[in-house]
Amino acid sequence: MPAGLVVADDRDNNEKRELVSIADSDTNNSGSSDSTRDSSDEDDDSTDDDVSVDCMYENGTFYNCDNDDDEELEIEVEIREKIAKVEVEFNDKESKFTLETTDRDSIIDEIVKRMGLTREQVEDNIEFEDEREKIREKIERDRERFRMKEEIKMEFVAADGSIVKIERKVEVENGKVKIKVKRKITYLNGTVVEKIIIIEREGNETRMRAKLKVEGVDGLEVETELEIEDEFEGNETDLKAVMSNGRKALIKIMPDAASDIAIERLKALNFTKIELKEVRHRNEIKVAYKFEAKKEGKFLGIFKLKLKMSSLVDPETGEVLDTTKPWWAFLVSGEDSDQRVVFNDTIDVDEVQGTLEPVN
Repeated sequence: MPAGLVVADDRDNNEKRELVSIADSDTNNSGSSDSTRDSSDEDDDSTDDDVSVDCMYENGTFYNCDNDDDEELEIEVEIREKIAKVEVEFNDKESKFTLETTDRDSIIDEIVKRMGLTREQVEDNIEFEDEREKIREKIERDRERFRMKEEIKMEFVAADGSIVKIERKVEVENGKVKIKVKRKITYLNGTVVEKIIIIEREGNETRMRAKLKVEGVDGLEVETELEIEDEFEGNETDLKAVMSNGRKALIKIMPDAASDIAIERLKALNFTKIELKEVRHRNEIKVAYKFEAKKEGKFLGIFKLKLKMSSLVDPETGEVLDTTKPWWAFLVSGEDSDQRVVFNDTIDVDEVQGTLEPVN
């Protein structure tokens, strides 16, 4: 039988176990040491303590382990929904088993019982990996990422003595941002004006579509690919559109007010499209509301048709920057002559939007 291995009989169950004895190799050769070694060498050797670890190992389980040096002891526990998977490595031996508990104290107690280790040994060398905590942390991160809310309220007295209340709410969910700004003004004569602006945007930094809406105004919704910012400066809250050159255009005229201006200019009540976009006006890049409409009229006073028309309104000043219509619009009764015409336009199916019908 090789040195260091002793077979011990278990009188209770007649099973045979291997008693592993690990000793310093110098111990086995102590009998052949030179008796003539001088005293200085003996003093040096006396500082080298023999390390002996006795541990019984059977069927993947350790017994009666007595070891002051736990450098080779590793215990990993992976906690799942209802179970714990345990893996123990000790002196090149490995044991794996599953426990039907997720309580950490119970897990440690069971490892002590099964492995014959002390509780101190287990506590000093155990590592827990809780899958449930990872899931909870991920859910919490997702919740913060997709459902972030922010609310700001402020109230102040304006220069004219009116009381201004501003509420701003921001909600972020699934990559969609919704900003709601409520502005309520109470004038000295008791008149109350309240307006709610809603900004919705979706997309990444390179391409973003936003919607600017005035609550309570049916069907009025402005789309834009410009980045819309709302900023608090002093007692004011400002909406700004970021242009491609980095400059910011102030949006003082809200969509409902700009719509009234466009209606007055186009003499049309139904807009087919409203957009906030970059335009070039007098060799300068500006931001403008673009209102598109189809207006019904009578061509040569005989045929019914619809005209495609558009108007640009400055969101900062309310000025009408441009109004366009087909060149032949003057042949349609009811059209104003002060609107700019597009001379390269022609009468076609797209412009007429239907069949010409004689008037009875």
